[in-house]
Amino acid sequence: MSGSLDLLVVVGQLERGGTEAHLLKVLPLLQDEAFRVSVYVLRGGGALEPAMVEAGVPVLSPPHHSRGVLGLVRTARHLLATLRLRKPRIVHYFLPEAYLLGASCASFAPPCIELMSRRSLNHYQRKWPFAALV
Repeated sequence: MSGSLDLLVVVGQLERGGTEAHLLKVLPLLQDEAFRVSVYVLRGGGALEPAMVEAGVPVLSPPHHSRGVLGLVRTARHLLATLRLRKPRIVHYFLPEAYLLGASCASFAPPCIELMSRRSLNHYQRKWPFAALV
């Protein structure tokens, strides 16, 4: 796999949901000579993590499970360190939490191709109008 492109997929968690099931279905199929795929979850320990690893896709996550502002800062630091260490060629963010935090971190990481996929109905924007602006 020396000529393959590193693809890092960033998602909030790997619990049972439409996006997560989609990733579990598609990412193992991308894992070949063209792509070396990894998943970074902002909160590890999700129900679909073992299946993702069993399918041959490494799952990375911060070593803590703290919440609130401190947890967000610690997760951002870990994600930024991961981006700097791994230097993926492509980073693909799924869902608002991942693209808000991930895109912020990527601004301080080595240059890469960044993609964002919106797979929700954006009902969260009613509760968080600032997120809609961003």
